Amino acid sequence: MRKSTTLALASLLIFSCSTAVYATSNIQEVSVYVNKGIKFMLKGEAWTPFDADGIKQDALTYEGSTYLPLRSVAEATGLKVDWNESAKTIVLSKKETTGEFELLSNRKIIPYIDSDLSTAMKIVQTPVTMFSKTYSSGLQLSLSPFTTYAPDRENWLKNMEIDLGGQFRKLEAIVGIDDSSVADSNYSTVGISSMWGTQNQYRIKPGDKPRTVFIDVTNVDKLFVSFSNGAHSPQTINLLDAKLYR
Repeated sequence: MRKSTTLALASLLIFSCSTAVYATSNIQEVSVYVNKGIKFMLKGEAWTPFDADGIKQDALTYEGSTYLPLRSVAEATGLKVDWNESAKTIVLSKKETTGEFELLSNRKIIPYIDSDLSTAMKIVQTPVTMFSKTYSSGLQLSLSPFTTYAPDRENWLKNMEIDLGGQFRKLEAIVGIDDSSVADSNYSTVGISSMWGTQNQYRIKPGDKPRTVFIDVTNVDKLFVSFSNGAHSPQTINLLDAKLYR
């Protein structure tokens, strides 16, 4: 316990960065307490800090003050965190302004080839929870499990074609498994590509921290998205807060 809390405080008490290396003379060992009793609210909603690997972070209490990893707090409040190795400096800056965007779910979406989306797909219009965080829009597919002895394509795999009309340059979205899905150690997959583009595949399973993905869609006319359930239990797979930037 002492080793981990000392390292956290050595990184300015609130910053976690795997590339940071400090001279011994700059590190001071102190005694802190991991405070599991503190809860957090962000913009009026319950908020839980996680590190880059999706591990829940508890607050540290030191001499009457409370500390959290800087990256968790900064990114949750709209700041970008970088580490300047040569200057041994943490750099905080505003995230890039990406300009006008349109929700992916507002575009024309049709089944691709033999995929029937009528019962499985939901265009998210009410809040959805993943990893204890709420998202307000996007696409959601509820799929039956894949079985090698009865691989019913219509139940475990759904493909869709989304009309972009060559109007956008970047897709940003959150990929993850819904909190309501049955716990399973096997991975499901979200695949995103254009007609001529490279397939972007994201493997996820229940309990994984949702992933933010960025895909270049410059001049893409049709976007192809596939959701496949590789688990042995029903899964609800999400592509949420999906934004198309012009």
